[in-house]
Order: sequence, then C-alpha cells, then structure tokens
Amino acid sequence: MPRSALRFASTLHVATFRFCKFPEIAAQQYQFNKLQHLALRSVTISDDSLHAMLAGCPALDKFVLRYVHDGSSLGRQVPPSALHFLSNIRIAEFGGCHFPEAIVHQVHFPNL
Repeated sequence: MPRSALRFASTLHVATFRFCKFPEIAAQQYQFNKLQHLALRSVTISDDSLHAMLAGCPALDKFVLRYVHDGSSLGRQVPPSALHFLSNIRIAEFGGCHFPEAIVHQVHFPNL
C-alpha cells in the first residue's frame, strides 16, 4: 500500500482496501479518527498492524474482513486483534477466513 493512501486518513469516513499488503513499518501511521466503515478484502496484514489500525479507528461502526492473510503459515485466520475490537462494532462481516480455535469461545459481540 503506498504511503500516499494515508494522506487523507484523518478525514475518511469509509475506507475499503483490496489486494494490498500493509507494511509493518507503517503500523503507527494508521490513524483514522473519523472512520466509521472499514473493509479489508484480500489483503495481507499482520496482527500487530491490524491492532494498530483498529486502535486508530475510535468511531468504527462497521468492519468487513474477507480473505485476509496474516503472512504466516496459519493462512486465512481472523487475527486476534480483530476480535479484541469487535465489542464496540455494530456490524461485522467475515468471509473466507476462520476463527482461531484457541479463542473462538472468547468471542463476544454485545453490539451486534
């Protein structure tokens, strides 16, 4: 993903990222203060980068995660960070990925 894509991050309300790889070095740059709808489709992103991105989205209301790869041998697994932030989200959509068996019983969606 080019760094120029983050130029308007502070003013975005809706963002969809497709077919890109999020670099580790940019994890602290993900500050989407007004973002309400985030969709990640067919992207490669580490758990740390996803955690940083979701932490930088305090207004997030809808989260879409489809065919996301974390870059490891685990394949298309929902990163634990995504589950940590779901307690504040009203609409969540997952596809083409699975929940890690170790934490599947800890998933809690009070606002869905």
